[in-house]
Amino acid sequence: MTISRAASLLVAVGYLIAAVVATEGRDGRAWLLGVIVLPPLALIWFPDTFGNYLGPVSRGRRVDRKTPPVLIAIAGWFFLVGIPAILYFIGRSRE
Repeated sequence: MTISRAASLLVAVGYLIAAVVATEGRDGRAWLLGVIVLPPLALIWFPDTFGNYLGPVSRGRRVDRKTPPVLIAIAGWFFLVGIPAILYFIGRSRE
């Protein structure tokens, strides 16, 4: 397991623990967060697979060049850590 995979798994588990603690285990909604973190984890864990995709995207548009795996992994980290941090600071600024 690479450092990036281990770190992303640690962050995802941290999110899940925080969700369970914040909801005090009620509602059982922590599983929803688990589902939400799966796509960013997939981008971080398998950047070669996503970067090698060539084919249709939508409405006749096509991906015609491979994407460097490092860019895919960076996007995964942005979705896993960057967006939650931005949303946190936006929420804090409104108080």
